[in-house]
Amino acid sequence: MAAYLAPDAIPRELFEVLLDDAGVAAARKRLLDAFNALHRLSLAEVDDATLSVHRLLQKTIRDDPDVRADETFASSALAAVEAAFPCDHGRPQTWRQSERLLPHALAIAAAFTPSGEAGQRLVALFNRVVDYQIWADAGARAVDTATRARACAYRILGPEHADTLRARSHVAVSYRLAGRTGEAMELGEGVLADSERILGAEHHATLRARAHIAVTYRDAGRMGEAMELGERVLADSERILGPEHHATLRARGNLARSYEGAGRTGDAIQVGEGVLADRERILGREHPEMLSTRAHLAVSYRHAGRTGEAIELGERVLADRERLLGREHPDTLSTRAHLAVSYRDGGRTGEAIELGERVLAQSEAILGPEHPDAVRAHANLAWLPPGGGTSPSTTE
Repeated sequence: MAAYLAPDAIPRELFEVLLDDAGVAAARKRLLDAFNALHRLSLAEVDDATLSVHRLLQKTIRDDPDVRADETFASSALAAVEAAFPCDHGRPQTWRQSERLLPHALAIAAAFTPSGEAGQRLVALFNRVVDYQIWADAGARAVDTATRARACAYRILGPEHADTLRARSHVAVSYRLAGRTGEAMELGEGVLADSERILGAEHHATLRARAHIAVTYRDAGRMGEAMELGERVLADSERILGPEHHATLRARGNLARSYEGAGRTGDAIQVGEGVLADRERILGREHPEMLSTRAHLAVSYRHAGRTGEAIELGERVLADRERLLGREHPDTLSTRAHLAVSYRDGGRTGEAIELGERVLAQSEAILGPEHPDAVRAHANLAWLPPGGGTSPSTTE
């Protein structure tokens, strides 16, 4: 089983999938005896929490003809990681466990190509891994993993399976988050067309694909199309999923951002404040989507000239995102960038310059100098001379 996982730091609890029902105490003793035997024979390094196996030994085991003919061992590894890998990546409390299991999930996908039901489970696990990366670091690592997941899905399930469509959608989302908007749009439109044809116009996956296209239009500056499609997504989500479904709340939040981008600040504030109230009630005060709603509402307040409220809310969001997401998460950088502009608009030029310089350095280091957020950070800083000044909204 360990031959199909990453070689280092395999959590010992994963091997509990091998326990049988012939008495819990006796089964656990046999498992402990196995760990001790592997360690004694220098086949593995074992400590109280993990097991590590040499890569050459793993390859030797996997290349054995008898092992290759029997999927039991790889299936056990898949079942163990599948059961342990968190599903709700919207909650940062799960991210440490996901990161711990990430190399083992990727190792299984690289070493095992099952068919049938096991193949579908492997693709679903791979999609879960990409979903985690999109949440945990706003897609900074997800492009490569999503591309690999798509290839795995094509190979095992074919191009038109629902889980393959999900993998293709993840590639489009990861491209958009990486600033590759044109490629994201092309891929996303293909996913949407195939989802409508295969799953139907009102399937939840089709609604999700349509929502992604609306957000991509917004990122590309095509605000009219973003608003039109966003309003359709919201109406369909409310009718099909209900007004309090997480996808419906997300559609409302995205529509508020499109209104903001189109200069409809009043509409953006009205919709955003409604989403804020509902998300606080349904998701709680510390869910990442809750923080996102607050962050975008702070931007709308600033555009409406309510600078004091924008600063107060922005500082609160920044503190929460640093604590919950980390100081270098792209969403944290974005909050810091908007707060710098709010400081500028509030006449706090020194703080604005200091924060803006920090945002620029971090954005270039983490996202790359050509990422749209890094370009915006550079433009915003250029509009912060020692004597103050104001920048056009297009740089924000």
